Amino acid sequence: MNKNSLIDRIEQLMSTTDTVIKSTEKKCEKLRIALSGTLRLLSGQKSTLTGVSGKPKDLRKYLVELVRDLEEESLDDLAAIQSELQKLLSFAKDSDYRTNIGRDENE
Repeated sequence: MNKNSLIDRIEQLMSTTDTVIKSTEKKCEKLRIALSGTLRLLSGQKSTLTGVSGKPKDLRKYLVELVRDLEEESLDDLAAIQSELQKLLSFAKDSDYRTNIGRDENE
């Protein structure tokens, strides 16, 4: 792997990281909305979730599932990024690779 390939792969991982961040932000917002509605319902205030989801037990189940899904998806995405970074680190530590740093691919 040459310097340009390494740079390209790192840029791809940065893009993947941005995607994971945006996805996690959306999931957290969804969780905040569901949690807020559930807490209003449980405190006796009216909520749009009352008509949509029904019983408090159903809302609690929904929240638990949202948290579980958020955790699983985020951890899977981060593990994939970590795996790719580990591969890049191995390439960078390779003695043959180190001799090619800063050289043009055609040299």
